[in-house]
Amino acid sequence: MTIDQAARLPLDDPNGFRPATAKDLQIGYSRSAWWLSMDIVNDQAERHSLRLWPGTPTLARLDYYVERGTAWSHIATGQKIPLSEQDQESLHRQALALSLGPGERIRIFMRLESSSAINLKPRVYSEAAFLNVVDRTTLWDGILFGGLLALAWSALLIGVLSPSFRFLVLSALCVVITLYEATIRNYTKLHLWPEAIEWAHRSAFVLGHLSLFMFMAFVLIMARSEKIHWPARPYYIALAVLELAVAAAALLLDPYFAAYFGLITSLLFGISMPVAAFLLLKNAAPTGRLMLLTGLFILFHSSLRAVERLGFLPQFIVDIGLGNPGTNPIIALGGLATNLAVLTAWIVLIGKQRQAAQDTLIDWQAREQERLKEQIALKTTELNKALQYAEEKSRQKTETLGYIGHDLRAPTATIVGYTRLLGDVLTAEQDRNVKAIERSAQYQLKLIDELLEYAKNELKPLELKPSPTDMEQILDDVLQCALSLCSLQNNQFEMDVQSAIPATTILDSQRLQQVLLNLISNAAKFTRNGHIRLAVHAARDQAGWSLAFSVSDTGRGIDPAKQSIIFSAFEQEAIHQGSAGLGLYIAQSIVENMDGKLTVKSAAGMGSQFSFQIHVEAIGDQTICWSTPLENAAPPAASDKFRIADQTPMPPAEIRVDLAKLARDGQLTDIEDWLRIQGKAYPGYASFFNEVRNALYVLDLEQIESMALADTGH
Repeated sequence: MTIDQAARLPLDDPNGFRPATAKDLQIGYSRSAWWLSMDIVNDQAERHSLRLWPGTPTLARLDYYVERGTAWSHIATGQKIPLSEQDQESLHRQALALSLGPGERIRIFMRLESSSAINLKPRVYSEAAFLNVVDRTTLWDGILFGGLLALAWSALLIGVLSPSFRFLVLSALCVVITLYEATIRNYTKLHLWPEAIEWAHRSAFVLGHLSLFMFMAFVLIMARSEKIHWPARPYYIALAVLELAVAAAALLLDPYFAAYFGLITSLLFGISMPVAAFLLLKNAAPTGRLMLLTGLFILFHSSLRAVERLGFLPQFIVDIGLGNPGTNPIIALGGLATNLAVLTAWIVLIGKQRQAAQDTLIDWQAREQERLKEQIALKTTELNKALQYAEEKSRQKTETLGYIGHDLRAPTATIVGYTRLLGDVLTAEQDRNVKAIERSAQYQLKLIDELLEYAKNELKPLELKPSPTDMEQILDDVLQCALSLCSLQNNQFEMDVQSAIPATTILDSQRLQQVLLNLISNAAKFTRNGHIRLAVHAARDQAGWSLAFSVSDTGRGIDPAKQSIIFSAFEQEAIHQGSAGLGLYIAQSIVENMDGKLTVKSAAGMGSQFSFQIHVEAIGDQTICWSTPLENAAPPAASDKFRIADQTPMPPAEIRVDLAKLARDGQLTDIEDWLRIQGKAYPGYASFFNEVRNALYVLDLEQIESMALADTGH
């Protein structure tokens, strides 16, 4: 019909125009053109600028006819009208601009046609209200498009970096959905293909069904990559192919039939997706629950759009703001949020898989290193005890190996010294045996040097473990070890305790002896045919007792220019065979942990003096005056080796058997634990425990074993 023919049709007549209800405006699919007639009246006292909007942005063609006197003005818009032929001043998003004076009344006809379902909600806005609606809609649409493109970019990055083909498909799917959402909101007509008449008319159908095909392809690829058994797989492949065929039909054939047939396939798609998600969940697919949520959302959206297209949308759905589910921002953003949740879950899953793979690799490397360490332990018999100790105490740092290795040098060197002293009084056969012992000890020194080299870059101070300490016992132990160390190069040793000292103090006796023996060992190394002296001084102070120690020698001394480096780890003032440069560093670290400071006074050719002072707490008020008549004393004869042990009361045999096993196996740390535990359980055998401790200090495990197995009738 022409406008004149339409204008002559009667009103309120079955053969003409009839009053339109909301239900009448849900036309659905129709190949006919539809006419709407309306009167707009300004019943107010001022002029108003208005916008008449049909309520849908995707009509194929929309013609406005406005009565002006006896003539009709005509403005055309829609997907089939090139943008250059549309009146840009009178139209904005297919909304007609009107201006009515006070009391003015105009008559308007709208002629419309579309290949998709027609659902109208015509409204008249003021110019300001219309622009406000446009701005708000544009904001929501921008959030939707931005979210979809962000989802596409994220999926693309994951697909390239993983690499994962399924995420590349997901990225392409997000781009196609973005184009589809922009098309049904008329953005692509305005900005991408303003003059493409046929493509603008068909693009929504093509892109919509293409996106459904790609979604099905993504689900199928995901199930295959996860090796999920999917009983209905052929059906979903057929459904995906069907969606692709509908998209091709919309591109090449009459889009009306593609739209009507696409309604059926879309419903099949909406029903199939929750079933597919349920199958994935049943087969324990990752993110199966989120996929089920996505499937339910797709079913809800597809069902709502089908009801709308068929013209059966309930009024209460319209009343709650879901009257146009295709372009409703709440529904669109809800779908976006659901898909973002699925992508986020997949990203987390991939991260966990990579972390698990990395943890597995690290665990394998750790096990392999442990296996290699065990092989080295088997091949190196002399270091087997140290390696077993390191394996049992795996939490200890490499620094402990360096300290232990350094302090093993003193007793090993003592063994070498004793074997050389025996060389002049032995028979030929005994001399061969003693030299075998010396060779073994020398080999042990080389192994210790290797241990020190390994620990060079790992060294840190040892912690202190203060406990009640017998000061007389400490001085006796230091004296015996010092006499052996000094005898190696024919040095005389003197211990001078210059004042009364507390009988029992709270300190770490092992660390204090370690410091003193390190200093004496250093003095013995660089002094030959000379004199070495340990001076001890004690004085009361407010905090308890102040103990001052000084080790001096008549050796070659240290150049003042080199004194700044001697306290650094692995630094030496002069290269000395069998020395790693750890002794002074260890001594300084321990003294600093005791809140003291180690100082040196020396000059080239004038000998050296190392001094430090510490504060300790005494137990009780008892003091002792320690002195010894021994000077240049020789080590005890071999025949006297176990005499003291034989005269000492010993604990029950059943606990000494454990000590003998530990000594036979060389378990140094376990022997220390045994002494601590049994010392508390059997305080009456303190003398025996002290003798064992003295033997442990010089690493005489054979003596400890003999003492443990001695049968004295106790």
